[in-house]
Amino acid sequence: MRRHQKRLSVEVVSARNLESSQSIDSYCVVGLCDVKSMKRRSNCCLAASSGVRSSTVTGSSHPTWDVTEFVLPAHPASVRLRVELCSKKSFFFDMFPPSGDCRKLTDEKEAAVGNACNRSAYVEPDRRKSPITSESPDCVKGSKGIQDSDSDDVATLSEEEDDEVDDEVDEDEVLEEDDAWPTAKEDAAVAALNFNDEVLGTIEINSSLLCKPSRLVTDSWYSLSGTRTGEVRIRTIWYVGAKRALTAQDRAVLYEEHVQHCIAKPMKDFYGFTIPDAARDDWVHLRSYQDCREERRVEDWTRLYGTQSIDCLRRCSYKERDTEEKALLLQLARNGIPRHLRERAYMHLSGASRKQETAGPTYYVDLVKQEETLETETFSQIELDIGRTFGHSGTIISSESGRGQLRRILRAYSLRNPSVGYCQGLNYIVAFLLLIADEEVVFWLLSVFCEDLYPGYYCPTMDGIQRDMLVLKQLIAEELPQLDEFSSEVGLPLELLGSQWLLCLFTTTFPSETVFRIFDCIFMEGSSFVFPVIMAHLRRMEPTLLALDEFHGVLSSIKDAESACVDGDMFMAAVYREAEHVTASRIQSLREEQHGLVRSEMERVERVRTFNKQLAVVYQIPAFSQYAACLLRFFHEEAEGSSRSDVAFVLTMLCHGLVWLAEQSKRWNA
Repeated sequence: MRRHQKRLSVEVVSARNLESSQSIDSYCVVGLCDVKSMKRRSNCCLAASSGVRSSTVTGSSHPTWDVTEFVLPAHPASVRLRVELCSKKSFFFDMFPPSGDCRKLTDEKEAAVGNACNRSAYVEPDRRKSPITSESPDCVKGSKGIQDSDSDDVATLSEEEDDEVDDEVDEDEVLEEDDAWPTAKEDAAVAALNFNDEVLGTIEINSSLLCKPSRLVTDSWYSLSGTRTGEVRIRTIWYVGAKRALTAQDRAVLYEEHVQHCIAKPMKDFYGFTIPDAARDDWVHLRSYQDCREERRVEDWTRLYGTQSIDCLRRCSYKERDTEEKALLLQLARNGIPRHLRERAYMHLSGASRKQETAGPTYYVDLVKQEETLETETFSQIELDIGRTFGHSGTIISSESGRGQLRRILRAYSLRNPSVGYCQGLNYIVAFLLLIADEEVVFWLLSVFCEDLYPGYYCPTMDGIQRDMLVLKQLIAEELPQLDEFSSEVGLPLELLGSQWLLCLFTTTFPSETVFRIFDCIFMEGSSFVFPVIMAHLRRMEPTLLALDEFHGVLSSIKDAESACVDGDMFMAAVYREAEHVTASRIQSLREEQHGLVRSEMERVERVRTFNKQLAVVYQIPAFSQYAACLLRFFHEEAEGSSRSDVAFVLTMLCHGLVWLAEQSKRWNA
């Protein structure tokens, strides 16, 4: 190994979201190609170091491949790293697998495949945009799969400092003639055709982005370009002048140092929330994954709807009947609504826009003017909760303007709907919605939550919450019997935890993007969607919880699992599997069944309340004895079983009268 030779270690870690209804046999080819203009991409050239084909991963939807190393030219910007993903079609191709983890392609046919795979390789990762791209997550620019600019969110040396260090290294580096980089013609389509393998897609990354002295290690996701969509996670290590190639242990140490360096710095998500400690290791690479996914969502929604989405959104509201159009939109919503479209989508999917149109253009403004002149007990309770609502989150909600918006919305709604007024939990929902929507839009979305989606959650009786807690209790007993038994043993009724999840709609539970993915589906599919969310969450935690044996350990484990759920795609995939059997029709049936029980319980509570008022009056009778009071309670409790409290009260009052007459007769005789 030459003294100043630049080497790049490349590891294709995994791929997600590949467009395939089933797992596939796949392999990738990694190589270096010359940077060419877009007009010449069809006849791209591969650098002299031949492409390296990985072994085939059989029947995996989340494959992992091998580590490859390349010698880079003096100026890395002159070449791109190319990774191509192929689906195995030929039985003969892998009948005799290589002895090593990966192999050099030596004969002409294998070289052709290698060159082809350097044009379009990848595997299915969680969609997320790489920090090595300059595009905004809300804007699609340039060519998919080709990364030529750097916008890494990890603070490093300035570009000028990077260039200076590069110059220092280049001055000492002397390349001999045999280090020149001849090129070989590449034709991916022909190579794939010869072996009947499907070329799924390609990623190209300018090597200069991977070879910065200020950042020797990269770990990011990249969007796949080609016939399929998907994301691929690629890790690289750049080093100069080493006496030997890196071992697996060397790479593990360098990757761990990279993670520790990244998590030592402040980490925030797209909305400004601090990443929890339990999720920081994963966030090092998942941030770029989320960006890739957002870019893909923008493409999908723009391609299908463009600017003509309003009418479609209204036709596909959760209140409307199922249609083919709604089924297509449902699939898009389950993949995630783009951030910049959520405000508009929520308004039309939920029916909030119709509420706004019916009320008139000045309705909200008039309510705000009205609340400014009033001071009520409800306003006092709202004020107490304003400071508690993500007060130290560092988001716009913790700013003075954010708190002002939160205050105005909650006060205005308490005037719109006095039967609800204000209920704790609404403050968190409103705060979250303010992260993606304007103030008045949030007011109307709040109206939908309280009046249409969850009308019984926030009223004084909270009968909707009581009903859904009983539904959840029954679901847990049917779907997770072991966990149900365990929760009883440790004294932690899981349906009580569910009340917090339901009242706040997970805004105090999961990371922000996961919450918005849940909101996407609630507005699209209706209020019952919260149940597959809870069941997926509990099923995911079940193995951990069953290994515990005390109350506080259970609570701590649940909290840790919630805060670590930053991979929204993975969590929502589990939710959709749960939704296959925790269906809306099943929830509706359970709700109707539990509604009668809740109504009976509420009537019983009302009778007790009435009885206590009557008892307070009876206690004012001077001759009323302790014996008579006990007799009254006895009759009341016995009557509860037959709902004849009126008869019990009459009999008890007769006893009171007899006791009073007896006491009075003693006085008269005296």
